[in-house]
Amino acid sequence: MKEIFFSIDFLLCLAISIIGILVTIELRKKISQPYLSSLLFYLVFLSAFGLYGIWGQQFLFYVLSPVENPELIGKISRFLSFLGIPFLVTAWFMLLKFTLDIRFTTIRTFFIFLFFLVNTSGIVLSWIFMVEFPGDSVITDSNKIFFTSLNLFYFLLTGVILIFSRSAQRLYKKGSSVMLVGWLLIGSGVLLSVPFLFSGKYYFVDLFVTLLFFIGMIIPVIFLRMAPLVSEKATIAIGKFPGQTGFEGFCSEYEISPRETEIILELCQGRANREIADKLFITLQTVKDHLYRIFIKTGVKSRVQLVNLVRSFDHEV
Repeated sequence: MKEIFFSIDFLLCLAISIIGILVTIELRKKISQPYLSSLLFYLVFLSAFGLYGIWGQQFLFYVLSPVENPELIGKISRFLSFLGIPFLVTAWFMLLKFTLDIRFTTIRTFFIFLFFLVNTSGIVLSWIFMVEFPGDSVITDSNKIFFTSLNLFYFLLTGVILIFSRSAQRLYKKGSSVMLVGWLLIGSGVLLSVPFLFSGKYYFVDLFVTLLFFIGMIIPVIFLRMAPLVSEKATIAIGKFPGQTGFEGFCSEYEISPRETEIILELCQGRANREIADKLFITLQTVKDHLYRIFIKTGVKSRVQLVNLVRSFDHEV
């Protein structure tokens, strides 16, 4: 009977993971936005950690333990948990990037390096303690609390960023949806983290906790599928915006800010980024940041596409 429940639970988790990834790919095709790419990578890496790290542990303890040496199983389990670290840390980073992409915020290279250095170091040290004191229940419980707290922290952090980011909510026509995504991230973090505090004691509890992990993982995906932050019209081919003409219509359609308007006008004159920065008395990085936000808002991927889109509104710049 246990084998049947084990197989059903595994197939459900696998199906949830595949469905989440396929839905995100479908969304990315319809709505060309960077935050959907980050969401896709988040799902891929967290699914890899779930299937490799969590289900690998389940397989070892509930399938191989009865027929293999328990000490050997313990060593293999600790080794697998170490190999799963890169998947988990990368999933956290992609979750954070997903949130910042919604806010149109770029991530500095230094922050990326610091993020991976701090998180990987902390987890490796935790793993070393677990290897050095394999039979110590205090160490084991401390590690469980550490991983749970760290995982929950990143979901709370990203959720709070979106809930209290008024600037991000103003960037979308349905600003309340951004806030809802924030609350859903917090809810996902609870499902992904808290139940694991009660795992490791009972067989069916472990199976249920693992299923909750995969369900929590795809909650934001399902919401964005039902209520996308950006409508599909943002990625429709150039020139198919009935009733919107003139440069004012373009700015209104895509909610272009006054500073972004100035940059677009200079761009349409053929000026390079450095020339635009000098003329508007702003830094080169500021120009690049504004262009990045403009590309996100309009759904274009190059300066040429942006200029063509502006001219499609029947205004000669």
